[in-house]
Amino acid sequence: MSVATPHLTLLDESDLRRVRDGVSHVLATVGAAYGSERARELLRDAGCDVDDETGVALIPRELTERTISQLDDRVLLAGRDPRHDVVLDGTSTHLMTAGVCPHIVDLETGEHREPALRDVEQAGRVVDALDEIPLCFFLFLPSADVPPQTSDLATLACLLGATGKHIFGELITPQDARYALEMVRVAAPDADPRERPIFSTIYNPISPLQHEKNALDAAMLLVESGIPQNIYAGPLSGATGPMTLAGTMVQTVAEELSAAVVFKLLREDCSLILSSNAGIMDMASAQDSISSPETMLLNNALTEVIHSLGAPALSAGYAIDAWDLGTFRAGVESMGLALVTRLARPDISAGAGGFDAVETASLAKLVLDAEVARESDRVAAGIGMDDDHLALDVIAAVGPGGQYLAEDHTVRHLRDGEHWMPKVLARSTRTSGSPNAVELAAARARKIVETHEAAPLPDGAAERIADILAEVAAEHGVS
Repeated sequence: MSVATPHLTLLDESDLRRVRDGVSHVLATVGAAYGSERARELLRDAGCDVDDETGVALIPRELTERTISQLDDRVLLAGRDPRHDVVLDGTSTHLMTAGVCPHIVDLETGEHREPALRDVEQAGRVVDALDEIPLCFFLFLPSADVPPQTSDLATLACLLGATGKHIFGELITPQDARYALEMVRVAAPDADPRERPIFSTIYNPISPLQHEKNALDAAMLLVESGIPQNIYAGPLSGATGPMTLAGTMVQTVAEELSAAVVFKLLREDCSLILSSNAGIMDMASAQDSISSPETMLLNNALTEVIHSLGAPALSAGYAIDAWDLGTFRAGVESMGLALVTRLARPDISAGAGGFDAVETASLAKLVLDAEVARESDRVAAGIGMDDDHLALDVIAAVGPGGQYLAEDHTVRHLRDGEHWMPKVLARSTRTSGSPNAVELAAARARKIVETHEAAPLPDGAAERIADILAEVAAEHGVS
């Protein structure tokens, strides 16, 4: 079928070449600082000039280019339930939740509070039930009732039971990485992580151009075990990155490739996703402005750069700055950021459920973001331009003064999704009244929590995962 589809592009070939050359220049002449002795040794053996006192390694252009050539534009993110497998191959954009929000809106009272483990379980259920959100990041950590030393692993353990979808997490110590690997093996004993990884982690370089020892050692351990890595650099333009957007782009990609070099030296066939997202520091408030027009430009341009390198791209397209979901501002930011980012066609668009500059999460916003995703997908799907869609025969049959409601052509294309139909953003008139979309979304989230069940864990898995958590707590001396 012939389809005219919108695709938002910013950079031409010369722009892409200049960014890539700039990245290679920065890595070769400025380098990056590595806190991990193991990483420095790998880089030294690969021909890098390494200063053990500062931790800085200069990465030759040839090594950067070799790493780029080893990137794979197809990555499988398997679900514990195989029906939820996601393949990143450049043909679709997949929605993922935000992370890691320190507060949550209580689904019953509307109170803003610290998240508890019960909230993690409820969020997993909502994500599992929403077809529009196939990827589940740690939306928040259960700080209200779980000690910080064990909160990452407690979140993973909870989500493994609450959803059969692919889980993204963040692990910052090698010890946590080892425990997480054991939990994943228990939850999916027949899924070899090298072939069907049901869990991935976010690895965050520290801007500008730094890699913390424990987090990098943990990521290296996970890479060796077959766990995909999303390398997510987050420089703030004007603060931890250059004030100019182009300069921030160069630093973002340089930071991500400085991690990719290490991971590819460990395992050439490791699965990597690069982040096409960078932040803007609002110079009036000194806060990260995550839904600014500059963020939209960076999301799109970085997606183009990463795709030109041959890697899947993750872009943050749903979390917003607005702190009140029922305001005009929230609507502008939600649809503006989501749609502009969607038209750049990243492989993953993250941020569902997050608002208040990712300070707060809401299960109602997960439902609202699923609605926004459906609308954005409809725009990205474009206009069918074949003979059936041009409808010349139907126009002739109806003729002047007729109507199309009773035509089979109308019914068929309505069922095929030619017109997007909202679920919670109800279309109404002034006289008929307008249902509150946030309240409708919260009601749907409550119904999901009450009724939805994910695919069950294997027999005995929940008990073994609980035993692993007990081992972790004992190691840290907490309960």
